[in-house]
Amino acid sequence: MIRRAACLAVVIALGGCKDPILLHDLWDGGSGPDAGADHSAWWDPDAVCRTTQELHFKSQSAEVLILLDRSSAMQGPLSGATSRAAGVQNVLTKYINTHQNYIKFGFEEFPDTDYPFSTCSHASCCAGAVVDPQYNVLKHLQQDMGYLDCSDPECLSGSPDSPSHKALGVANDYFNKQNPTKDSEQYVLLITASEPACASEGSANDACHTATTAATGLVVDQEIPLVILTVGYQPSGSSCLVTLSNLGSKVAVPGAVPRLSSATNLDLLDGTILNLFDGIGDSLCTLSTNDPVPVDANLSVWLAYTYTQVPRVDCGPADGWCFPSANHNQITLLGRYCDSYLNMQQNGIYVTYPSCDSTSRP
Repeated sequence: MIRRAACLAVVIALGGCKDPILLHDLWDGGSGPDAGADHSAWWDPDAVCRTTQELHFKSQSAEVLILLDRSSAMQGPLSGATSRAAGVQNVLTKYINTHQNYIKFGFEEFPDTDYPFSTCSHASCCAGAVVDPQYNVLKHLQQDMGYLDCSDPECLSGSPDSPSHKALGVANDYFNKQNPTKDSEQYVLLITASEPACASEGSANDACHTATTAATGLVVDQEIPLVILTVGYQPSGSSCLVTLSNLGSKVAVPGAVPRLSSATNLDLLDGTILNLFDGIGDSLCTLSTNDPVPVDANLSVWLAYTYTQVPRVDCGPADGWCFPSANHNQITLLGRYCDSYLNMQQNGIYVTYPSCDSTSRP
């Protein structure tokens, strides 16, 4: 005990004792276990967690394929815009610009006879080929929508045909070729001012049957949400577009956007497209990991680029991160941290938790 008391007297000056059982023996009156005993039960885990484990969380990218009507119906009036076509062009240009950092946009128009960039060259009942996201979608949008006012014979501004069924078929084929290596969340946005129809190719029922077959391939077989936005036109309850919107899908549409919306003025058009693109962005802020996550792990989450720590909060309107479900293999970034993450997504996040094992004890 004299040796132990002397050692205790110099603990502060020397930084501690080398006798591993000294303090325990003094506290219990010298009746502690022998020097060779296992003392692991004495350590406070919170005091000895010296190392961290990193978890690898990853988000998918997103792709939106826009199918855009160029038929004469798009020249009709829309409150707040010079025409339906002009309103759509302005809104899409604005929000593709603000969201293209984290959403890939593809583009397809109908009708289109710009062969070989369309599905056919002999009639107006054709759909354009897909302008892949790697190309300048905004350039195509601005140029091709401008053709609506042209007088060129190839310009289809006077065509009543609206072969959206052909456009859906092209979209289905496009994603079928991509999806063996699918690595993104995919959506199809159909913007039109009329029902699918081609005067030169059978009845409206035939066009609807073709549209339903193609949309089933997208929505049911490939589980790609189809969002239909009509401009200046309200489909009836028995219309083909209503039928298409009722096709079942396991994948929800982000942003609380209905599968079928009708924009009767520019504000509704603007709000619907913004909600959809924002909702897709928010969905990218839920990240998943295949790493095993201990149920009681105290995670630290950082934005990697700025090395800003993100506070844990309850899921809801807040700034921080949360577990979206009891399964801790997902986290969701919220508020301004989601916005920051999306604008520097290539840098990702850094997630760690303290590791308390025998190798971390002093």
